[in-house]
This record gives sequence, structure tokens and C-alpha cells, in this order.
Amino acid sequence: MCRCFSLLLILAAGFDGLLSQAKIVVEHPVVEMGTLFQGEVRNIVIPIRNAGVDTLLVKEVTTSCGCTVARASRFSVAPGADATVEATFNSTGFQGPLTKIVTIRTNDTASPYTPIRINFDVVAEIIPSDNLYNLWIGNVALGKSLRKTISFKNVTEHAMIVAGGTSPSSDIKVYPHTGVLKAGETGSADIDVTPAKDGYAQAEVRIELSGTGQSALVMRMTYFGLKEP
Repeated sequence: MCRCFSLLLILAAGFDGLLSQAKIVVEHPVVEMGTLFQGEVRNIVIPIRNAGVDTLLVKEVTTSCGCTVARASRFSVAPGADATVEATFNSTGFQGPLTKIVTIRTNDTASPYTPIRINFDVVAEIIPSDNLYNLWIGNVALGKSLRKTISFKNVTEHAMIVAGGTSPSSDIKVYPHTGVLKAGETGSADIDVTPAKDGYAQAEVRIELSGTGQSALVMRMTYFGLKEP
């Protein structure tokens, strides 16, 4: 009799623990984001709900690669309340269908790690020669300029316009050969790199486009500012 009574107490305690825990609910564990043009940055909003009776603590939000960045780290969700987890995906350098994973770590003991699959289809209408989106420029003496010429190809069946070139870095100036780029044609741009500080640096280069779905070809330049003796 005592043994049965003890067993009932254990079962009751376990059942009460299940009722009292926080519980994360994600109604859409697979998110279809549709088509993106290469270089486009897309914001992702993932609704979550706490279906438990204890406070849900979101301890960490991680992503499967550096191209996807979560905007929230730690926050709490009251029982029965809704919240959102946000992430940003940068499609630079990607082509075709792909899947990225956002994982939410919480205090839900039944499901401490909740993965969400984000599906995209990235369309590239203009691509760099040799498909190189990340270029190593090399060593460049401080205060001196090094010119690098890059080329790119219109891989669509329609014409587009190369409208200009920019970079957020003051070290880099972009001089594209502007004008109409017909279907299948190759264009080019001159990149001047003048490092102001010693050490490694990386910066984006944008070839601005118009008359097509893709607004820009985005590439990354890495170089080393070399202090001369």
C-alpha cells in the first residue's frame, strides 16, 4: 500500500511539473521566403507563443551561418503571450535554392532547442567573373593607391544598365564603365584601394544597376594596409 501511494505521489509530482513548465509554440517551423535577387537583404519575423503556465525565457537565438543574423538575444514571454524573433538574411554571393536555420534556445524543458527552417530562392542576374564574390587585393602601402579591375557578366536574356558604383569604405573608390549591358555581355569596373590604417580590412563594393530586378552586384574586397619602413 505504501509503495503504491509513493508511486502515485511521484506520478503526481511529475504531472504537476509538466503543467507548470514554459512551453514554446512556433506555428510555422518552416518559413518560405520566396525569391530574392542576389545582394538583397531580407528581414525575417518568426512569431512564437508561450503555451505554458510559467514564463518562457528565450536564452539565445543562433543561426546556421554568418549570412543570417539574429536581432534578439535574451528576453522573456509571459504565459499565454506572443512574441517575435527577428533575423536578417544577406543574399550576397548566394545563388539558387537554399535553406538557413534559426535555432531558439529556451527554458522549455521538453524542447530546449527549437529550429526554424528558412527557405529562399536567390536569383542572380549579374555575376562576377569566375564567380568570385570575395576578392583578396593583397598588400597595399599606407597612403598609396592600388587599382584592381573587376569584370562581371549579364546572365539574363535582357539588357540592363550599369548606373554607378559605391563603397561604404573611405579607402575604396569605384569607377564602373557605365551604360547599357546587353544580354550575355561582360562589363568592368576599376577599384582604387588606398588604405588609411595598417592591418587587415574588408569592405563591400556595389555596382549599381537599373532596368532589372537585381539592384546591385555586391562584392567584398579584403586587403592589408602595409606600413612601409
